[in-house]
Amino acid sequence: MRLRFLIFFTLISTNYIFGQKLEFGEIDLSELKSSKNVLDSTAHSAFLFKNAELNMIYNYGVGWKYELKVTNRIKIYKKEGFKYATVQIPYYKGNSNAEDVNRIRAHIFNLVDGQIEKTKLKNRDIIDNDVDDNWSEIKFTFPNLKEGSVIEYTYVYSSPFISFLPEWSFQDRIPVQNSEYTLTIPKIFGYNEHFKGFHNVNKTLESLASYSSGSLNVNALKYKYHSFNIPAIEDEGLVNNLDNYVTSVQHELAAYKSPNSGEIFDYKTSWDKIAKELMNSDLFGKQLFLTKYFEEDLNEIINKKLPDRDEIEMIFNYVKAKIKWNEYIGLYCSDDLKHIYEKGSGNTADINIMLAGMLKYAGHKAYPVILRTVSSGMPSKIPSTRFYNYVITAVEKNDGSFILLDATEKYAHVNILPFRCLNFYGRLFRENLTSEKIELFANEKSDKDFLLNINLDSIGNYTGQMRIKYSNYYALRQREKLSDTDEKTITTGYENMYNIDIVKYSYSNLEDITKPLVETISFNSQNQVDLINSSIYFNPLFFLARKQHPFKLEKKDRKLPINYTYPKSQKFIITINYPKNYKLEYLTTNEAINLTDGIGNYKFITNTSNQKSIQIMVNYNINATFLDAKYYDELKKFYNAIVNKETDKIVLKKIE
Repeated sequence: MRLRFLIFFTLISTNYIFGQKLEFGEIDLSELKSSKNVLDSTAHSAFLFKNAELNMIYNYGVGWKYELKVTNRIKIYKKEGFKYATVQIPYYKGNSNAEDVNRIRAHIFNLVDGQIEKTKLKNRDIIDNDVDDNWSEIKFTFPNLKEGSVIEYTYVYSSPFISFLPEWSFQDRIPVQNSEYTLTIPKIFGYNEHFKGFHNVNKTLESLASYSSGSLNVNALKYKYHSFNIPAIEDEGLVNNLDNYVTSVQHELAAYKSPNSGEIFDYKTSWDKIAKELMNSDLFGKQLFLTKYFEEDLNEIINKKLPDRDEIEMIFNYVKAKIKWNEYIGLYCSDDLKHIYEKGSGNTADINIMLAGMLKYAGHKAYPVILRTVSSGMPSKIPSTRFYNYVITAVEKNDGSFILLDATEKYAHVNILPFRCLNFYGRLFRENLTSEKIELFANEKSDKDFLLNINLDSIGNYTGQMRIKYSNYYALRQREKLSDTDEKTITTGYENMYNIDIVKYSYSNLEDITKPLVETISFNSQNQVDLINSSIYFNPLFFLARKQHPFKLEKKDRKLPINYTYPKSQKFIITINYPKNYKLEYLTTNEAINLTDGIGNYKFITNTSNQKSIQIMVNYNINATFLDAKYYDELKKFYNAIVNKETDKIVLKKIE
């Protein structure tokens, strides 16, 4: 959690604009007069500069910390950008390792009668609130905000957590005209540098013979990173977390040389070291082998002598029913699992380490797997538990493949993890103190099947019935929705989405996750087809037709990979009964489209009947989960063809 906060709030900036250096509290009139951003004329706001300077400070008797001085200046062009005028800076307030935010200053500039009006933020407007037992938050909002305002603020963030310096983001959700990050690090430290993103960053390095670092004077290296004219990161469609691709840099402590003794400490870690640490932890590995608290209950399942798969599933369901998730995520157990078992609720580690222990007790090769949730960002290549915040269970089969389980989610089942867990890969740990990387991509295809019957009358109204059947991830998502929402809200949502009036609605198999979830809807609709002269025009899929798709960018150089989350299939069988006094004038042709490398296909098939009915069959398949951006152009053409096909009007002409 701590790292996620630092990633989000280390929006640091430079003090240069248009080649002119300006001091904090000064502004050029041109900044206030500008009505559009030079990088993106449609932008509602933009960073004119983002600047940060990081220094390492040593205090005798206390140790090392870093101080990060952040300075931001933002131009607000439109009301949509007003949200940037509320600043939130969370910091860790733990016991002996507390962080601190201080030296806050802020101004807002407005143009009044052609003159610059500068308003200073008052100290009383800066609020320091407790978020929970471990975190506090500095929050303030700029007054006198208008379209055209320029806001600036600066603060110093102090932290003793020097193993990983804060991630510096050069890019943001709005354009950044100039971004500069400067670190001055004593040579007794060795940090590894980790970049991500797609934009150029210039780097210079300067050696300092003398650098005052608190109570020490040492040799140091000064790193300066500079980037400019950085466009806002853009959602290019089917991206699970944009923050994974923001251009940024982070530094990881690798070594430290004591200035007194000269002794060198190696802080580089490995998965072998982490495996030893985790599996010997009282709140991780050791809990796997504490079994007395559940043995009597679990023996009732084991004594049934079920096939392996059935036994795994029964133990999995037993844990889901016995221990409720308390909505907290965690890498370590919150308590001894005996107490969690008695209490009946726990965090993600409590529940899934308990599950792994039960499966292991039952004779299965079960292991804990650590991962990083989707919202927290992409898993790092750096061996460190710092980048992981969640635990699931893996069971190794005889062929070496794995069954993945998460007992925190009521409607998840075997090999169907909650969406928050589908984040590239995790790390599996064994009792022999080894580990291995394990993929967390969804492999089993999810199906969503539509059976639609339409009765169309001569004035363009229709009645009908629709049956929707969901499996796997489609079912998981819909079950979660149905369990959290009342029926009236569900039906109103369908009515608004499809522009129909629902006469009757029902669903089945909500709780029985071994079966597909099924919804049944009876409906009618008026004035949803086109009547032109003596003809009726309508989409072949009616309200189920695709009218848009996720690949809307005009540019051909997509940078971000394409994440479908899970392989999927959608099938449509639509029967249209039309009036006897009409004849079929036009029916779109059949079509089959195959994507390269077997990543997907689309089939559109029509059948007609002398009994005044048309049948449409559509089959849409995406067989991949994660695709390289090189497929973007082909996918865009693929979806354009689908939209064109499904919006190509069927024409019925009245018989004279």
